Amino acid sequence: MTDSSKRRSANEWQQIIQDQQTSGLNQTQYCSSHNISLPSFYSWKNKLKKSEAQKDTGWLELPTELPSSPLSQWDMELELPGGVVLRMRH
Repeated sequence: MTDSSKRRSANEWQQIIQDQQTSGLNQTQYCSSHNISLPSFYSWKNKLKKSEAQKDTGWLELPTELPSSPLSQWDMELELPGGVVLRMRH
């Protein structure tokens, strides 16, 4: 299997992209010298950039289902700018 047809993980692509950035070569030169498909390189670079942007939003994913017991209680607190705190309890 040649390098250009090898399946790589997201972590491997992240390393390739970092290596290119520190190599002193532009993306076309780097891909050519490492037998990497330029369209795949661009695709993974965009994919990983979007993935990182989603991680950096500061949002926390909460479960969408309430506890099964009707007697269960939950508390949620949301701190907003200006010192405003929104509290919700069930």
